[in-house]
Amino acid sequence: MPDRVAAIGNRMPAHAARRAGAPQANCAGIRLDARVGEHIVHGQPLFARPAESRGESVYAIGFVRRHTEIAQLED
Repeated sequence: MPDRVAAIGNRMPAHAARRAGAPQANCAGIRLDARVGEHIVHGQPLFARPAESRGESVYAIGFVRRHTEIAQLED
């Protein structure tokens, strides 16, 4: 059953983007692939975190996994 994106914070995605190398690295950051109010299915990516290096990418992924409050979902 699809969930609905109830809210997306602004602080945690910004922190994740910095860990991916933003703003120093031009290609680094967070790209949101789901919007508030949108219905999503289990396993659908909510965002992508491009980074210039593998190390920055791993660092950003670790941050996101520890901070699941980046987005709030509801049934």
